[in-house]
Amino acid sequence: MKSYSELKVYPVNWETSKKSISKDWIVRYVFTDIKGIEYHCSFKGMNHIKNHAERVEETKRLIEEETYILDNGFNPKTKEYESLHEIPVINGKTLFLAAMQTAINNNPGVESHKTDLNNSMKHISKYAKMLRLHIKPIKEITKGDIKQMLLRMTNDGYSNYRVNKTRSHISTCFSFFTELDIFQINFVRGISVLKHTSAKKQIIRTEEDWKKFHSIKELNYNVYVFLYIFFYSGCRFEEMTQIKKEDVELDKSIFWINLKKGGNSYTGNATDQYQCMELLEKNL
Repeated sequence: MKSYSELKVYPVNWETSKKSISKDWIVRYVFTDIKGIEYHCSFKGMNHIKNHAERVEETKRLIEEETYILDNGFNPKTKEYESLHEIPVINGKTLFLAAMQTAINNNPGVESHKTDLNNSMKHISKYAKMLRLHIKPIKEITKGDIKQMLLRMTNDGYSNYRVNKTRSHISTCFSFFTELDIFQINFVRGISVLKHTSAKKQIIRTEEDWKKFHSIKELNYNVYVFLYIFFYSGCRFEEMTQIKKEDVELDKSIFWINLKKGGNSYTGNATDQYQCMELLEKNL
C-alpha cells in the first residue's frame, strides 16, 4: 500500500530558534509506492523568507500542501498521480494536475500527438504549481486560472507558438472534462489565440536549388525517388515511410497513406503528378 512517513523539518529547532533563519531549511520524508519501494524525498521553498515567524508559517503551509497532494495519490518520485492509472474516469473533486494527466492518458490520438501533450504537461505542471492550482479540484478551475498560466508563460519568454500550443492542449483536456459533465462548456476555447507568424520555410525556390535537388539522383537514386515523391505528394515524412506496395494503385494514379493530422490517424489517398506515379511503378 502506498504511504509516507512523517514530514520532518531540518534543522530540528526550526520552530523555536530564530538563529536557524541563517541556515537553509529542508523538509524530508520517506515515500513508499504501490510496489513497496521506498524513496527518500525532500523539498524546500521557504528559504527566501528572512523573517523567522513568516518562514515558520510558510513551512507549515508547504507541509500541509504536500500532505494534501500525497493523500490524493501524488507520487513525488514520478511526479504523477499514480492511483489514477488504476481507474478509467475522474470527477469534479479530482485535483487539477491529476485530472489533466488522466485526460492525456485517455487521449485516443496517435503516439506523436500524445508526446506533444505530455511535453505541454511539463509546462502546465510548472505554472500550475506557481499559481497553487495543483491543489485545486478540477471543478474549481476557472478560465481566469488558465489565462494566468498562459500569461506567466508569455512573461517568462515563451514564444506565442509555444503558448498557443499549450492552450490548444489544455483545451483538448477540457473537451474530455465536458464529456464527463465536469464542465458544461469548454471555456478554454474562449481564451484568445496569440498572434503568430510562422517562420519562412526553406524550400526549393530557385533554379540553383533545383539543380542541387536533382543532383541527388546521381548520388543515390533510391533516395532521389523517395524525395521526389515526397516533395510533390504533400505527405508527411512519417506517412511516406509507412507506404507499402499494396498501398499503391498505379492504374488510378493514387497511393494510400495513414494520414496523421490533429492528433488522429486515418486512411486517405494522395493523387499526384504522372511523374510521381511513374517512379512508384519502377521502384516498388
